Amino acid sequence: MGIRFSDLRNELKKIKDNGNDYDSKLMNLLGMSEDEYEGWLKKRNQGLGSIQNQKKGYLCKTWKNKPIKFRLWYLKKYIKQSGLCEYCKVPQKFIRDIYNRRDGWREGNKKTQDNKKGTRGWSLEIDRRKPKRNYTVQNCVLVCYPCNNAKSDVFAEEEFKKIREPITAVWAKKVANLKNRKKRKVLEFIKNTKKLKSDKTIKDILKLK
Repeated sequence: MGIRFSDLRNELKKIKDNGNDYDSKLMNLLGMSEDEYEGWLKKRNQGLGSIQNQKKGYLCKTWKNKPIKFRLWYLKKYIKQSGLCEYCKVPQKFIRDIYNRRDGWREGNKKTQDNKKGTRGWSLEIDRRKPKRNYTVQNCVLVCYPCNNAKSDVFAEEEFKKIREPITAVWAKKVANLKNRKKRKVLEFIKNTKKLKSDKTIKDILKLK
């Protein structure tokens, strides 16, 4: 089921959108240097390969038989969602600053419960809108670790959206408490991102105009 990182990178470069390749778009959206982006993309490739192995019984035939399509879907979806969690709208680009977990999801040397040894949390994960259905193009979105854990396989998308505001409120308050330079970067990102600028919860808490 595995594919080489170089294959994924080459496929990404072939995808054009308004004259820009997806590779450059992802790097800009993540706000990473080329070296940082290379590292992130390699980890994503490995991580999506792990998901395919773990969930292969639930993957649609297209993704199960052509794994590169699964990886490309993730990266294209990431751009479509503007690098935001579909539910609480937290930007992946700032998750490390917002949640202040430098060594993974842990407090000092004490690991928090079910944090997979601190390896989860820094990349948007894959969630099924309707948990009783398979992983398909139509049924999957990208979400943050807290939302993925909270929603689990218990709530459908529409049910969870009704209770997602407290999660958005928590991270928005954390943004308000960031140090000036980091706070300015997050606020600038929010003001330039339509999906965030129009979000009532974020506007109310951060008093954005």
